Amino acid sequence: MASAPDFIDYLNAAWTNFHCVEETVRRLTAAGFEALSERESTWALKPNGKYFFTRNGSAVVAFTVGGAFTPSEGSFVLIGAHTDSPCIKLKPNSGLERSGCQQLAVQTYGGGLWTTWFDRDLTVAGRVILKDPATGALSPRLVKVERPICRIPMLAIHLERGSGTKLEVNPEAHLAPVLALAAAAALGASVAGESAVSRHSAPLIAVLAEELECEASAIVDLELQLCDTQPSSIGGMNREFIHSGRLDNLCCAYLAIEALTSAEGLEAANCVRVAVLYDHEEVGSCSSVGARGPLTMDALRRVMAGLGGAGGDLAAAMQRSLLISADMAHGVHPN
Repeated sequence: MASAPDFIDYLNAAWTNFHCVEETVRRLTAAGFEALSERESTWALKPNGKYFFTRNGSAVVAFTVGGAFTPSEGSFVLIGAHTDSPCIKLKPNSGLERSGCQQLAVQTYGGGLWTTWFDRDLTVAGRVILKDPATGALSPRLVKVERPICRIPMLAIHLERGSGTKLEVNPEAHLAPVLALAAAAALGASVAGESAVSRHSAPLIAVLAEELECEASAIVDLELQLCDTQPSSIGGMNREFIHSGRLDNLCCAYLAIEALTSAEGLEAANCVRVAVLYDHEEVGSCSSVGARGPLTMDALRRVMAGLGGAGGDLAAAMQRSLLISADMAHGVHPN
């Protein structure tokens, strides 16, 4: 049964699309779901089975097989949601210095309300690629710096009297967060290692190396976004509100997984219940992990084949199936 405190825990774990998948996988595993790999040529699926697989670490497909499912008469019941939300991401070359300050060069992702990012205690989270110094092998690691390390300062009203009511945000000029004083950053520049450090500021690499407990030179690439360190919470006079960012679309992602893991009657069902959490829905979804990409059909083909389907079984099953696209938008605003 879904609950508001449990949803708050989910939000506070899922700072990025990668962390959303990590938390979702943790919950699926705890609910008895078995991990599958797309690199396996065949999947040995069974009635009443519970399974999931991930793609790119940013999308996940989970499904349960009804005990009465047959390829010739069964169907699919799907819920689609997404793991990504509008945010500010670091550029591939994020090192930036202006007016004696070390900053981060950033870019906007999706249609965000960028004025809400000013004057917040910000940090970074996402995925880092590490190189093993002994073998040269590359491996991804998720990172989440819990403490505030940067801030996007609002322009003081003394410098522009209209900034309080008529500020127009130019993302390229106004959204670069301040990370450190350039003079102080220069003192720590000795941590510099290989290519990633040359493209990103030394203080940032130093923080990531500390968090990941690795040498700075082991960091060869990164995909990070800015995150607000203020946690999600339950608010309101009667605790009737959820105060959080990323509700579009982590609310639907959470509910899709909750619906799948708590649904009853699996033994008698003649369907495969599926929850798909896509990525890149805020920027067009035409990627390998997006809703307009191949992810859904790849999953359905593999599932049908793993259950012994042949010929036109999949095409026929799709005509008996139902897909709910679950996303969020405002219904009303009191102001």
